[in-house]
Amino acid sequence: MNITKEDVTQLNSLIRIKLTPSDYKNDVDTAIKKFRKSATMPGFRAGHVPEGMIRKMYGKSFLADELNRIVSKSLHEYLKENNLMVLGDPLPKDTEHTNNFENPSDFEFLFEIGLAPAINFDVASIAAVDYYEIEVDDKRVETYIDDLRRKHGKFSNPEQAEESSILYGELAELDENGNVKEGGITSTTTLSVELVKDADTRKKLIGIKKDDTVVFNPNKAMQDVTEVAYMLRIDKDKAEKLTSDFQYKILSVNKVEKADINQELFDKVFGENTVTTEQDFRERVKADIAAMFRHESIHKFNHDTEDAILKQMNLSLPDEFLKKWIMTMNEKPITTEQLEKEYPSYSREMQWRMIENEIATKQNIKVEQEDLKQYAASVIMQQFGQYSLGAEMIEDFANRYLQKQENVSKAAEAVKSKKVFDYLNQMVPKNVKNVTYDEFTHIVREHKH
Repeated sequence: MNITKEDVTQLNSLIRIKLTPSDYKNDVDTAIKKFRKSATMPGFRAGHVPEGMIRKMYGKSFLADELNRIVSKSLHEYLKENNLMVLGDPLPKDTEHTNNFENPSDFEFLFEIGLAPAINFDVASIAAVDYYEIEVDDKRVETYIDDLRRKHGKFSNPEQAEESSILYGELAELDENGNVKEGGITSTTTLSVELVKDADTRKKLIGIKKDDTVVFNPNKAMQDVTEVAYMLRIDKDKAEKLTSDFQYKILSVNKVEKADINQELFDKVFGENTVTTEQDFRERVKADIAAMFRHESIHKFNHDTEDAILKQMNLSLPDEFLKKWIMTMNEKPITTEQLEKEYPSYSREMQWRMIENEIATKQNIKVEQEDLKQYAASVIMQQFGQYSLGAEMIEDFANRYLQKQENVSKAAEAVKSKKVFDYLNQMVPKNVKNVTYDEFTHIVREHKH
């Protein structure tokens, strides 16, 4: 056997594997003899079919199987022994015209491989990244308390809607003729009348009753693409481009009488006797909002840090090889247009995974079993957030979650990624900027555009 590597470009190579009969003949003979021991054919007892007949009928099949096994094993060992970091999988090149299975002798197999670029990451070389300290103003605190009062208030079902009502109904996209669009967007959702920003739409909703229908344009009505995306269960990009009117059939009219700000509310929100005064209640609410804002700030900082590192590293990938590999390996057929559109995102993700792995290796970042358990428990608590699951039940569900290998892999990647970003959060200098929440959301929106 002879294996050689021929470099096509810096990140593309061709692996050539040459086999002679001495590399495969004994294995093929052994496989045929083993098969003969249990083979049955009309006119012959089990195990007594002539070997020549078996070779004539199944010889090529056994030869192909053994060659495939030998080549696969040899290729894997060659890549490992030579420390070749391959992206994707080796792609076999067509060698049928050179390999003769009718009269087997020497065989040659060719594989294209795409190689990972060398990564030399130095965190000290990363310039300061903007970190946004989001102010928690009194207006935000009042809005949050108002939401809590609604959440823990008393529900009723008045005959018709008022400005403080919450409607529940079915949204259906309409075509240009005002008919329900076939295959259009549909959603069953709640709609708070007072959150509707367009005065004309709000006027239509006030006085509406159960089983009534109203037509409005979601983007015009809400003037908030995030709200529209949530209402219609679609992504923000799609919501932003939406121009259709929608029909809203009212299934129920609901009203919430806000809970009073008293000990009963404090106990429902924070637990019995945890908070005992209105001032403490407001301080706890403010602290909770600050924690949420801090989470959003860190998320933004992590994303911007990733951007800065990718830009500085400027890694090259074997793009043409990877595109060919994606086209070959994708479970569902993918068009060239789809590939060209999606490849930049795929390339970015692959580059970041390589950098992330390099950081994890250099910093000796490890994923322990306890990390996986904590991650699984957090997934379970998110899924069953509306239920009061005890610690024992959460642990039981978490253990079941980790019985699936795909969940273990997902958990390990998520934990490793978090630990890498925790490290970067400590090491990358921050350019702290104080902003309001509205300013912060504007910055996030502008960045996405």
